[in-house]
Amino acid sequence: MRVSDLARNEGVRLPTMTQIVGRMVDAELIARSAPVGSYNNMIQITDEGRAVAGKLAAQRTAALGKRMEGLTPEELQTVIAMFPIIDKMFKREPWLDHE
Repeated sequence: MRVSDLARNEGVRLPTMTQIVGRMVDAELIARSAPVGSYNNMIQITDEGRAVAGKLAAQRTAALGKRMEGLTPEELQTVIAMFPIIDKMFKREPWLDHE
């Protein structure tokens, strides 16, 4: 994915995303396929980045599960029925897909 595509997808300006990407490269969460400033500067998630993303997703899932514990069975069914709608609203993070 190009940095410009990522900025557009996240709704931020390119300079902002460039700074974020730089910090993520420094942390070895993502890697650039071309030198900084290159027009076709593609980025991809590293194994470490994938591991961190997976841990964060697990933490979000656990937190959501904890909040759902207090729901009545009817409320829980309503939430479950909403999942397909929510799924349509948000794109799945491709870096969490298992190959």
